[in-house]
Amino acid sequence: MSEEQSLDNNINYNINRLFNENGENWDLKSLPLQHLQTIDAIIAYPDDLQLFDNKYNVEIIHKIINLSLYLRRYFSVENHRVPHPDFLQFNRSLFKNIDSINKLYAVCETNELLSVINIYFKHYLDSIKSLDSFEDVDVNLMFYLYKVSKQRNFLKYITLESICIDRINNDTTLSDTVRFNLILIVMYYKRTLITDLHQHHQLVLEMIIKLMSSKMNSYYHHQLSVFNEYFKVNESNMLVVQECFKQNRFKSTMDFIYSTFYRFISTPEDIYKQISKLGLESHYYLMLALPTSYLKEEKTANHFIKNISFSNLDSFILPYLYHQKGIDIPEALYDHIVKISLKFEDIIKSMDIASKIERYHHPRFQETIVQSFVSLYNQKKDPMFILISFYLMTGFRSLSSSFSVATLRPHLDVIAPTFVNKTLFMLPQFQLQKHNIELWTLVSVLLNKEQISLLLEKAPVDMQFKFVLSTSNPYQSLVTLLHILRTTVGSTEGLNQVFKQLYLQVDNCQYLLEALSFFLDNNVTSLWDGMHRYKNLSLLMEKLKANGREYFDKLIKVIQVNPYINILLKNQRQKDKEFLKYIPDSKYYIDEQQQQLQDNHLVNNNVSNNSNNNICIESSAPPTIILNPVILKYIIELVIVQPHSKSKWLVELSTVSKLFHQICSKILSNGVNQRVKIKSSIGHIGSTFCLFSNPPLHLRSIELEFIPREHLHSCLENLESLTQYFWMNQMSYTTFNIHMIEAKNLKHIKFYEKIYEFERIGVECKDLYRMVECTLNPYDNTDTDTDTDSHSDMAVQSSESHFFQVLLDHYNNDRLQSIEYDSCRSGLETQAHYHSLPLLSQLKHQKSIDVNASLDFSDISFKIGAKDTEPLTKVVMSDLDMLFLMDAKINDHHRPKSEVDLKI
Repeated sequence: MSEEQSLDNNINYNINRLFNENGENWDLKSLPLQHLQTIDAIIAYPDDLQLFDNKYNVEIIHKIINLSLYLRRYFSVENHRVPHPDFLQFNRSLFKNIDSINKLYAVCETNELLSVINIYFKHYLDSIKSLDSFEDVDVNLMFYLYKVSKQRNFLKYITLESICIDRINNDTTLSDTVRFNLILIVMYYKRTLITDLHQHHQLVLEMIIKLMSSKMNSYYHHQLSVFNEYFKVNESNMLVVQECFKQNRFKSTMDFIYSTFYRFISTPEDIYKQISKLGLESHYYLMLALPTSYLKEEKTANHFIKNISFSNLDSFILPYLYHQKGIDIPEALYDHIVKISLKFEDIIKSMDIASKIERYHHPRFQETIVQSFVSLYNQKKDPMFILISFYLMTGFRSLSSSFSVATLRPHLDVIAPTFVNKTLFMLPQFQLQKHNIELWTLVSVLLNKEQISLLLEKAPVDMQFKFVLSTSNPYQSLVTLLHILRTTVGSTEGLNQVFKQLYLQVDNCQYLLEALSFFLDNNVTSLWDGMHRYKNLSLLMEKLKANGREYFDKLIKVIQVNPYINILLKNQRQKDKEFLKYIPDSKYYIDEQQQQLQDNHLVNNNVSNNSNNNICIESSAPPTIILNPVILKYIIELVIVQPHSKSKWLVELSTVSKLFHQICSKILSNGVNQRVKIKSSIGHIGSTFCLFSNPPLHLRSIELEFIPREHLHSCLENLESLTQYFWMNQMSYTTFNIHMIEAKNLKHIKFYEKIYEFERIGVECKDLYRMVECTLNPYDNTDTDTDTDSHSDMAVQSSESHFFQVLLDHYNNDRLQSIEYDSCRSGLETQAHYHSLPLLSQLKHQKSIDVNASLDFSDISFKIGAKDTEPLTKVVMSDLDMLFLMDAKINDHHRPKSEVDLKI
């Protein structure tokens, strides 16, 4: 094959020719792929010509389109039915990059591409037969060819390991070298398949001995270590290994030699001479194999002292050797361990046990490490070692719960005094987790309220309740947990999880009642809302009901204590009947209570009528509490102004009694309540049964149409608060339309972007509004001769139609107290407001005015005061956590008469 023909299959070479700026003529037969990063744009945005608006990029588009057409033809099965010998050689980097393959999927026929890749996958497997050394096998290339083939289930029932094992076990033409190479490939990807290679263990042993004659790299060490326990220890194998060792024929590390062949060596004493060359695991197994006298030697203790530290937790398996041999740890070694352990508290402060500790040791040594610290405690009864073992057990994820509990239970009295250390419990490492919940359950009786609270704050919900029920005072712990959840669980889904875990884990009905009462008081404004927002709440109530009438009666009393639910149940309107289906006996209970009240009323009347006859009839009913109307008005006002009040609910509240109606009417008619929404005409203003004795003092701009014409003048004249909706022009994003109303005495005004509310204004009431188009571009009050080209980002606009100028012209008055602006738009508005704030200095304020602008990326909050004449210079953008500085050079006729009082 000629050099020119070979280059036809070099994708990188040919794509470079395609994208050469000087290349004019392209031969599609010789123009395969590139680094593929070059064609990212067209693959991601094939139709978005706005991204390619210059001549160069348009040319690129045409090139890539032509390239895509070529690739479809190039990656066809027909073109590769006979594999090109040089295809993989030239394009290895391509097939080692899954992202590149994914991009090929975007421009080629998927099935054709997968078929071609599969052809080369099998071709490469066949080519391995001719290789004499594993160094020539590109394992990564084989893996990626296999992975890409399997990515779209093309090899759904075929695995690389199964293909290799089939070749290893059944292909008699393979040489020992190639068979060994394929074994290594299997071990590289799935080491558990070692049992399927049992007939080749002797081959592996012989190949290892052969490889050890040269310096074996770490890759082989890692892959071959799994065979150590499978080699047959027979006379012939022992003789070969010992002979190699005596003649010093092994060139590999002593650590690997011993860990591989320690079972074949009859004289471990020879290995002990080179103990300094051994790794930790080899240390351990060598000392187990040696007589006890070797552990007593000063050389061994000194060597252990050099290697044992908390930076390598595995090193603590070495002291456990003394326990296994039944002898005490040498004093020098023990003193060293005590010395480094005294700094353990400082060490764990810098070590995240949950995430880092796994990297410092091998999971199979976890039990041995813990047992080592327990053996250190047993030598001199130092409680520090039990605390360390407890700390490690909370972090070791591979330890079984039964082992941890069995290890710590005999030492609870030892560890108890250490739990007064509040500093340790403040560390994030002490956490309730799935792998250590049984351990924490065991020690929960030792913890105080503060420590329990710290643990609960950081624990998952399902772990929290399991731990609470195991503490010495479950009721107190539950109350603690409920107060934590009150502040940490705010979402609907979060509360659902809380109710679910209560239902699944808590059987004590008294605890359930406490939890239910807590959440009704603090998180749910009405049980009706709770039933529909928190799906697991109904399950909780059913569980209580299923435990008998006693708990059900208590449940009803809990419900009735809640003022919202009490009103809801007493009214029993249509939606309440839906709610009552969750508690079938509730209607009976309420009827029973009403009958009892009626009976008590009759008894009281009889007492009054027969007082002259000295007839005394005792009533079991509690005395009726009559509140002073002033106090009652204050209570109702607090209920009405709370943030969860809804218009329909307020109407229901007013129907409780005549006095309630009068109080509600006064509050709504004489105060500003921005939460009351008017959704239909209020044609009976001033009548006995209307809640408005006069037109409302607060309106949303779309509600003006619901005010009768005869009350319009009075309403607008006395209106104190207005929420005015506006609509952003989505084409320009710099202007918006707003329906202004003639209200000149406002104290509070809020501009709120809500397109659907804006569009609801009917044609029949258009005369009530004045349509204005405003701009959000920055206001500029500098000299009019300023060259506008210098403002390339946001062109200077006339102040006549500026948003804040409209505000000044239309709503400016000396009664204005607060201004709010609420929008969900982009940072463009933030910049526009920032540059426009000097206009606010023109307000006719007599006292400070609160200004708040809430945008998607920032909140601006400040006061305009009247203390001196300093210009507006600083604004805090709190959400962005940035301080913007602004120098406003204002002409004398625009000089502000205010000072910004920053709220940081």
